[in-house]
Order: sequence, then structure tokens, then C-alpha cells
Amino acid sequence: MSNVSWATLALEAEISRSYLSQLEKGVYHVSIKVIGRLADKLDVEPDEFLKRTAKRCRAK
Repeated sequence: MSNVSWATLALEAEISRSYLSQLEKGVYHVSIKVIGRLADKLDVEPDEFLKRTAKRCRAK
């Protein structure tokens, strides 16, 4: 599911577009369940989300 829109990703992961947007902005903390859904739909391992977070934290 590469090159997918936010709306399609949210639909496929069974979350709202608004919630997905707020996760991206850091408004909410994401659950392991949602990380799993997103990873599954994006065909990546769940730990990829954690690696990106760690990189952002180090940059600050």
C-alpha cells in the first residue's frame, strides 16, 4: 500500500482521518493497537514508527 492517501490509510486502518492527522501532529499518543494497524496497512514493521520518533527526539 505505497503512495496511499491519508484518507485511504485511515479507512484501511479503521481510524478517522482526523485522528490520524492529530497523531501526526503529536496531539495524541498512539496505542500499540493502532501502530500495528498502520504498520500492517503500510507493509512495514511496527518498530519503524518508533525509530522515527527516536530520531526526532535526538534532533531536538
